[in-house]
Amino acid sequence: MQTCMPASLSPPPISERELRKIQSWMKQWAGITLADNKRTLICSRLNARLRELGLSSYSEYVTYVADGRNAEERQRLIDALTTNETYFFREPKHFEFLRSWLSQSDQHREGRRPVKIWCAAASSGEEPYSLAMTLDDCLGNNGWRMLASDINQQVLTRAKLGCYDADYRGEIPQHLKERYLLRGVRSQAGKVMVAPQLKQRITFQRINLNEELAFREQFDVVFIRNVLIYFDSATKTEIIRRILPHVRDHGCIVVSHSETLYGVSPQLHTLQPSVYEKLPAPDSPLRKNRCTGRPRR
Repeated sequence: MQTCMPASLSPPPISERELRKIQSWMKQWAGITLADNKRTLICSRLNARLRELGLSSYSEYVTYVADGRNAEERQRLIDALTTNETYFFREPKHFEFLRSWLSQSDQHREGRRPVKIWCAAASSGEEPYSLAMTLDDCLGNNGWRMLASDINQQVLTRAKLGCYDADYRGEIPQHLKERYLLRGVRSQAGKVMVAPQLKQRITFQRINLNEELAFREQFDVVFIRNVLIYFDSATKTEIIRRILPHVRDHGCIVVSHSETLYGVSPQLHTLQPSVYEKLPAPDSPLRKNRCTGRPRR
């Protein structure tokens, strides 16, 4: 029987072999490149898993993960080593762009289909709920739908709850705060809850962008911010290749201000820094109808 490592003890330093194995797994399973300078981060985050499993070394942990009988530990490893820093209305110019884009769209008029958004790096929910507040404010509750995904199952579980500390990070516009956040009372004092009418329009789903996408749905806008920086150039190109078929012609892909899709695909046209329009395929008769930022039917 395994016994937990005493809280006062730390495992022996991780070896080069063990480090390389963990780096290799993250690249293989999640497409994420963990540089050698992430050694301290890797150890600090996996230390908790060693304690929970009652293992005394990283060597034992590598053996444990490699054992086919412990397949669920693969997801635990990914959850531990993915970064999930986020906050409400991060990089606000993108939400200004979305409002402008929606104001030009005729797709939300009566009788038209809802605008569909994919938030492909949802983390603990602050970003999809920021998008949801913007969409609902512009289109009303029946004018939009959203898929919110992440590779990390633990943060997705928190995102589905939509419950946050009242001193949350980020700046929510006052009129949206009053409309879409419910203040907790009694046992929930000090918390805020996202309004149910937003949550019911969002589907949360675990999706690994490093794997072929198993759905056929298409979206008008894809937000994939602050995630491509963790992939090498080849992996980033492959991820965009997977995503492009799920973006409608003249729809948009939004990355963070620190990321770029320049040169990734000839179908991507820069609308503004970090915002790209998907042009029709080169052989499409629609290709000559170049984008102005307005969706087309």
